[in-house]
Amino acid sequence: MSNLDRWEAGYRKGFAKPTILQILLDEGESYPYKLTKQIPKRTQGMLTMASSNIYPILKELKDEGLIRVTEEKERKVMYGLTKEGQSFLTELQESLTEFLNIMLANFSNEIKRMKEDE
Repeated sequence: MSNLDRWEAGYRKGFAKPTILQILLDEGESYPYKLTKQIPKRTQGMLTMASSNIYPILKELKDEGLIRVTEEKERKVMYGLTKEGQSFLTELQESLTEFLNIMLANFSNEIKRMKEDE
């Protein structure tokens, strides 16, 4: 695995929680297996998740009050977004947009400087 592959895996992993929250906002209640299938579709394959890896993330989101267990039937546990989760996701989207715009501008400026120095 190259350095770039390791770095990409690291920052992509950080988008698992926001992606799950966004799916629950857009599509309503869901269960873990379905979420693991929706994540790659939502991220154009940039983020994937094994079913076994989603459970600790869902527990963290539940403990943070961002999602709730809405129903348990036929061995399926359904999760839904709480009001706090909706508010948090709005704040997070604003924060991420600002952060990514700044970071992309920094990288863009650095590339321009490097080309000027050639």
